[in-house]
Amino acid sequence: MEIFHPKEVEHRSALMRVLQDGLRPDGAAFPIEAEYPLVLGQGKEAFSYCLGTSEKPLAHANLWPRRLVGGTPSSDLRIGLVGNVVTHEQYRGQGLARDLLEGLKQEAIQHGLQALVLWSDLNAFYQKCGFSSCSEELRWLISVPRQEHSASESKVVLQHEPSLELCAALLASRLPIGPTIERSAKEFQTLLRIPQVSLMTTKATTPSAAAATFTIMGKGCDMIGVVHEWGAVDALALVEQVKAQGRRLGYSEVLLLTPARLPATWQEALHKQATQVQSHPMALAWCQPGATRSILEHSFIWGLDSI
Repeated sequence: MEIFHPKEVEHRSALMRVLQDGLRPDGAAFPIEAEYPLVLGQGKEAFSYCLGTSEKPLAHANLWPRRLVGGTPSSDLRIGLVGNVVTHEQYRGQGLARDLLEGLKQEAIQHGLQALVLWSDLNAFYQKCGFSSCSEELRWLISVPRQEHSASESKVVLQHEPSLELCAALLASRLPIGPTIERSAKEFQTLLRIPQVSLMTTKATTPSAAAATFTIMGKGCDMIGVVHEWGAVDALALVEQVKAQGRRLGYSEVLLLTPARLPATWQEALHKQATQVQSHPMALAWCQPGATRSILEHSFIWGLDSI
């Protein structure tokens, strides 16, 4: 057994079958690489780590080096996002995923990454591999009345081909929330092309005005009915647009994800608007010794960055 990048055509083809079968067993209307273009797209093989033999990959995980920025300069971190962890169905229960994760930790150390962050409901498994919950997010359930239309609802529009200029404006209009993943406008534009991603903005003549309030719902087979990235001038404007997007897409309820450290005025307004709110760990993390853990605890990673 060895860890390798799937550079050969036959390795890549076999890997996509393992990923599709393991992560989308019920099928999907699009290939899994379309859901994760920045780590599974053509030319991104360096972000895929396979454990197996020269004949075929038996286990896989993505490791995507990123920079956590937006707090103070001293809180900037180089971290690795981990995702698409899967083992070929015929080789499960043999510890391959655990061995691969140990290999990723060594890669992180060699490349100066101070933490690995991943998203999964398999808490018990990842805890055995040295990962534990980090940071906190709030999940607000917003009811979407069918007949309730606000005066400003006619001012919102679903965006299908956002320009780089608009993407840059959207990034600038997100609520400052402390450390988060650094993302370029070009990366943002690519992520917005993921199937089932719905971007709604205010209707305006300039990108900066359009970005004053925006919401992003859905992401491939995940985040269905969930607004996981947004920008707004205040909480009421955000909720109004969440409802408008839910109505436009036919949802009776929408889940809104926010960082736990929202300003008090935002939380007060959202408590009045939501039918339910739950606190939940944002992610799972493995950290090298030092101050990394405390920085991660103050971070929030937007939905399009999760892999």
